[in-house]
Amino acid sequence: MMVNSVSIMDRKYLNKKGLCEYLGVSIGKVEKMMYDEGLRYVKFGRNVRFDVDDVNDYMNRYKIS
Repeated sequence: MMVNSVSIMDRKYLNKKGLCEYLGVSIGKVEKMMYDEGLRYVKFGRNVRFDVDDVNDYMNRYKIS
């Protein structure tokens, strides 16, 4: 039996748990980024998804040269 395993790095959209794994942070930090720091997300019903491109743009805004 073959299992369809897609790595976090290959996804276009991530849920909160996937974003935590992608960034190496806690759920609390992700929620702070969402509600206090302007991280863009898509919400439909109770589901929240993050576009990886938006996450990378957000991270680049905080990059120190």
